Amino acid sequence: MKIYFILSCLCFTLFGAQKPNIILILADDLGGAGLGCYGNEFFGTPNIDALAAKSMRFDNAYSGSTVCAPSRACLMSGQYVGRHKITWVSQFQRDYIKKKRGPNLNGFRLLQPVHPYHMPEGTITLGQAFKDAGYATAMFGKWHLGHRPQDQPDKMGFDEYLTFQGMKHFAPYTLPNKVQHGEKVYLTDLTCDKAIDFMERKVAAEKPFFLYYPDFLVHAPMEAKQAMIQYFEKKTIGQHHKSVIGAAMTKHLDDTVGRLVKKVDELGIAENTIIIFTSDNGGLGYKSDGGYGDKGTSNYPYRSAKSSHYEGGSRVPLIFHWPGVTEANSLSHEVVSGIDIYPTLLKIAQVAKPQEQILDGIDFSSILKNPKQKLPARDLFHYQPIYNHKVFGDASVSLRRGDMKYIYYFVEENFELFNLKDDVSQKKDLSADYPELCEELKKACFKHLDETDALRMTLNPDYDPKLKVQFK
Repeated sequence: MKIYFILSCLCFTLFGAQKPNIILILADDLGGAGLGCYGNEFFGTPNIDALAAKSMRFDNAYSGSTVCAPSRACLMSGQYVGRHKITWVSQFQRDYIKKKRGPNLNGFRLLQPVHPYHMPEGTITLGQAFKDAGYATAMFGKWHLGHRPQDQPDKMGFDEYLTFQGMKHFAPYTLPNKVQHGEKVYLTDLTCDKAIDFMERKVAAEKPFFLYYPDFLVHAPMEAKQAMIQYFEKKTIGQHHKSVIGAAMTKHLDDTVGRLVKKVDELGIAENTIIIFTSDNGGLGYKSDGGYGDKGTSNYPYRSAKSSHYEGGSRVPLIFHWPGVTEANSLSHEVVSGIDIYPTLLKIAQVAKPQEQILDGIDFSSILKNPKQKLPARDLFHYQPIYNHKVFGDASVSLRRGDMKYIYYFVEENFELFNLKDDVSQKKDLSADYPELCEELKKACFKHLDETDALRMTLNPDYDPKLKVQFK
């Protein structure tokens, strides 16, 4: 740790550069088609669209996982799910199985692993890396990385934080760090107020800052201010995007981004402030997409929804604004992931990488300087060893290699293969046409699990095929 800290401090001395402020905005359950700048014809997102117009946008961006907590751990650690070990959002799935099936697990051929709900001890989060480099750090919003005192943001590298336990958008809230709030406050307004206050104080103190802003929107429960709902009730719905409540919540998110960007301008720090906007996983999806219902956002043209290893589960927007570097209204087709944001931000800010922490992500800052640049070829993985229900995707591991997407399902021991260039909606399974390629990709998936020491499903010695559980 001492060597890492010294290197972090030396970086700016050696390069003589002014430390840039960094604002990392993470939406919740937004999905890859939830914004106007990504083709949404019903939702109104003028502020985020304006940010995209002066930034670089990625159309092959993925979250680190298909669900909340694992994805956030990927973002904060720069590591794959297999390495940081948080494989699901909470203990929900085991509780669900017990509730629906009782203590008898004889209907399950495989037993899912017992996963932690916190990052490994000693993890240097993105916040800690910037704090050690002399930054003021703050996190306001959805943390979702453990309930123990030692798992809270102030123990993970953030000087200030505001989060809460539970899930609702209107007050009153359960706030672990005792922040006061009004009884009719909308949560994103509260967290945005805190973020703005933080920026104002750090600019006045001439202190560079790293602000992590993981908004609670647009995650369920589906709640929005009545005036916003009424506005979208009068608007003509789109061909693919039709949810009034989803549109209203997304507009609240858009207004929040607008407030943050406006404050950056007012404080006179726009030329030295990097702003990143992305999402933790795919959207809820509509039933027509293979999703949850009709109250969230459609993931069209992507198949399925959050928690699935189809594209609808992990395709997300990614907007990167680096003043003086990223070309306005530029677009990159390179495949990037939430695990890549950690090493990329360290490179941009000239912060040293942690010496004792493996980073699975890659630095894509060269793309930000030139959208025509190409990244080195690599396989990109997603992993989820969890029994699911309803429309949740089955326990699986997936790999994207070039234009090909391979998904292996542990329980049934079957697989699918898609060419995303020709079939981004994944309507045609090509696995029967390419058996040798499928075998090669399967080996790559299991090698990845070995290399990351991933928690694995295990054979159930008491399995009875006559009692086989069907979740769908």
